[in-house]
Amino acid sequence: MITRLEEIPVTKESYPFASAERYLKLSERGYVEKEYYMYGTANVYETADERGGVCVRTADAPYTNRIIVRAPQDTAKCSGNVVVEIINPTSFMEIDRMWILGWKKFVRDGDIYVGITSKPNTIAKMMKSVTAVFPGPTRRRMCRSRSDCRSQADSAI
Repeated sequence: MITRLEEIPVTKESYPFASAERYLKLSERGYVEKEYYMYGTANVYETADERGGVCVRTADAPYTNRIIVRAPQDTAKCSGNVVVEIINPTSFMEIDRMWILGWKKFVRDGDIYVGITSKPNTIAKMMKSVTAVFPGPTRRRMCRSRSDCRSQADSAI
């Protein structure tokens, strides 16, 4: 269950990892980019039998996750479409592949983009890539139960 969303302030020294504002100047295109911590609890599952059944190993484990939102500044220009991406951690850093491939269409059409951090290893990479100290929540466990976190993030959107 999501218990709190907290916007992460953007400054000249502290900005979202792979910031589209920095590289695409989204504000000049009528878009805003905001980053949030999402706090909550989620179940951690494990395999229960040889047929692929699952059971709850840990109920209501606390987590902190990160989401990035890119949306029209003027809500009247919003298409009503929300594109949700579980950000690709394959290279041990976040690659927002859907955004990279579709941003021109999203911006042209007025779609909202929401990227969800999917693995704790990407936080470690992000921390190595920034010079400023990352705020406290990174010391907490990132959401490991992706299906619970994803469904919670979808509900919040």
